[in-house]
Amino acid sequence: MPALGWVKSPVKLAGAKPDLLATTVLPTDPPPPSADNSSQIFSVLDQLDHSSCVANAGSQLLRADLVRQGKDPVLPSRHFGWYLARAQDGSQFIDTGTWIRALFNAYKTLGYPPE
Repeated sequence: MPALGWVKSPVKLAGAKPDLLATTVLPTDPPPPSADNSSQIFSVLDQLDHSSCVANAGSQLLRADLVRQGKDPVLPSRHFGWYLARAQDGSQFIDTGTWIRALFNAYKTLGYPPE
């Protein structure tokens, strides 16, 4: 069975910009007792035998957010994001996982083409 593809983020170097804590930007209200986001998900994505779960989940998340905003629900290219995320540490030619941080850094820096 292949690995799922999630890789724990490395420890940041001294002096590196710290990660943003969600508690500093998100409301502090308690979560609702239940929620249903199924209307924002059009299909279940299959990563096949690739270690690309981070790219699949990240692309699905971006598409769900487009639905939430009432915009065209384009699915970002999963392989594009997966390749660029791995390129940040030189592993783009190896079927390996990546960091969530690296995926969203790639999308933020270069944008994303449709699937």
